[in-house]
Amino acid sequence: MSQPHRFQKWNSIKSIGKYQGNRELKKNYIDIQYFVTNIPYQANSNFTYLVYPKDKYKNAIIEGNGDCSNFSFGGAYYLLKKNIEFEVIHFFIPETFFTFGGHVALRAPYTLRGKKGIGIIDLAGGGVPKFNNTIVDYFDLGNKDKIGDIYFDRINKNASKYYENYYKKEYLNKVQIGFTKSADVIRYFDFIEKVYIPLDNSKIEKMLYDGLAILLGQYYTIYVDEELISSFVFQIYFFKTILFLVRILLLSLTLIAFYELYKNLKKREAIFNENI
Repeated sequence: MSQPHRFQKWNSIKSIGKYQGNRELKKNYIDIQYFVTNIPYQANSNFTYLVYPKDKYKNAIIEGNGDCSNFSFGGAYYLLKKNIEFEVIHFFIPETFFTFGGHVALRAPYTLRGKKGIGIIDLAGGGVPKFNNTIVDYFDLGNKDKIGDIYFDRINKNASKYYENYYKKEYLNKVQIGFTKSADVIRYFDFIEKVYIPLDNSKIEKMLYDGLAILLGQYYTIYVDEELISSFVFQIYFFKTILFLVRILLLSLTLIAFYELYKNLKKREAIFNENI
């Protein structure tokens, strides 16, 4: 458990058939050029340990800090407030699936320079992937006939050019896609907002509250192709078994505590009755 991100990842993934996503989404569009242009991207921005949803949004979207995950979930908070349905898109490479690596972006209805559609929005990179000047959606990312011609339209030139690498042929040829529904993000955000108490240490806060979310079944789900996790069955069952045992342990401790409380109350009641 020295690497809690593994425990978190393996207890949040869920296998489905071939990824289909929600092709439609509600047709409530975001003006992506206006939105992205106004993000004040900071140089040398790195991952920040923030768990409270509004803080994620402020840090990434208002202040321009963070990595792809920070920007995606900060942007998700904004989209929720604007009643724009979305999905969080996860880029996975099977060879590095059990470690760090990969990428996170959003998928939502957007307008850009007069064009309208549902597609990938990469807030960390400050732009969107394109194909022949058309919007790129999730199913284009695995289309062998298209990926060689996908390019990245960087709307905000202050955003890091590094994220453009995730849309190059060499990377897309290796990638498999997972997704998180907006409903799952809503559940996760609502839980954090209800239980959050600031502890003046963002790393501890993230480990604590994300851990509680996983433990209580409130963490968001990452839906992935069965093919992607077929080689990691042992790891998945290992971490899910740990979670099951922790839940059983906490339930047992809670029952024991209530039982001891009940015995003490009965004992006090007996003493009180003897003294009447």
